Formats: sequence, structure tokens, C-alpha cells
Amino acid sequence: MLNTQLQRPASFLLTCDLPNEAVLLTDQTTVTLSNIEISVELFFVLLEKTIVTVGGSFSITGHNDNEDCIREHGMARNSPFCLVRSLALSSLALENIERMAPNSIGCSLKKLDLSDTGLISILSKLRIHGDCEIKLFCLSASEEAHVAEVLAQEKPFCVGRVKIMALEEYAVGVITKMSPKDCEVEYLSLTASEEAHVAAVLAQEKPFCVGRVKNM
Repeated sequence: MLNTQLQRPASFLLTCDLPNEAVLLTDQTTVTLSNIEISVELFFVLLEKTIVTVGGSFSITGHNDNEDCIREHGMARNSPFCLVRSLALSSLALENIERMAPNSIGCSLKKLDLSDTGLISILSKLRIHGDCEIKLFCLSASEEAHVAEVLAQEKPFCVGRVKIMALEEYAVGVITKMSPKDCEVEYLSLTASEEAHVAAVLAQEKPFCVGRVKNM
């Protein structure tokens, strides 16, 4: 079927029960994600290709070729996954993330590694399940723009229990936005080669707490 023959809805509510007829989702389609859990790979495709609106009870989980990428909400708690990205995001994807409310994306992570990508801005949007332990939490940003939205957040975000946390270059400033509540880090590493990388830390007027850290 040619693309010109496919329906191109202005809005689309993604559910487990997909329509029988094929539809074409474009950068003009508003896709609503609510009361559903989808694979992280599908989530990134929607971020890059459509206008995404996140509602209540939404989660992302790991991708598995042998499982459906769209499921009922509430299953992510049992399937920790790795969130690893080092690619640039489109302007549409960045706009989608910016519109999302804080703590609106449920997930259970075992590893988070974001390097030189605007995807770092999604951190404050994540609602990381408290019963998971992140083995590696690594952020690296060679450009201030990669962490600008996170640093602009007024409310801190919580990452929960982390075995190893490594923040490099401009990402060092992200530590000022982490909530010490329910935060436990076994090993914390901060690496900065320029004074500009720690400007966000030096700009703090009051001392801040990074939570419970065993080793630095």
C-alpha cells in the first residue's frame, strides 16, 4: 500500500489494541501515551518521528524481539533495562521531552549511560522505581547545551540506589539537581578538565547534599 493511501490522523492514542487498518504517523501526528507500557526502542522512534504527549500511568521498558513492544501498564517493575545513548536528537525529539512533566515516565533501570546527547534532558522526566539498583549511572557532556534543561529545573530529581555514578565534564553540574532523598551511591566519580564544567556547582549559594555516598 502506498503511503498516500494510508490514513494520516492528526491525533493517535496508542493502546494495546491497535486498529485493524494501517495508519501513517508523521511529524504532524500527536501521539498520546497513557495507561500503557512500551519498549524503549519504540519510545525513541515516536520521539523522533511524531509529536508525543505523555499522560498518566506511562512506562518504558527494555526491548525484546520475542515480546510485544506495547503492553499494559505496570509490568516495567519486573524488567530492568539499560538506557544507553550517545547520538544527537532531532529538534522534534528535544521539544517532545521538554513538554513532558517531571516524573512522568516510569522505568526500572539497571544501567544508564548517556554521552554527548540532548537525551540527558530526559532525566528529570523519569520516575525510576525505588526497588531497583542501577549498576552504572554515567553522564558525559562536552557541551553545556546537553545539560541545560536539567540545570534549569527548579525541583530536584531522585535516582534511587546507584552502585557506580560517574559524571563527566558539563554533566558534573547535574549533581546539584539530584535529590538526596532516598539516594544512595556506592561510588561517586566527578571528572572535569575545565572550570566551566563545574560552573553550576560553583554557582551554588548554599551547600548542597548529594545523599549517602560510600566512596568518592
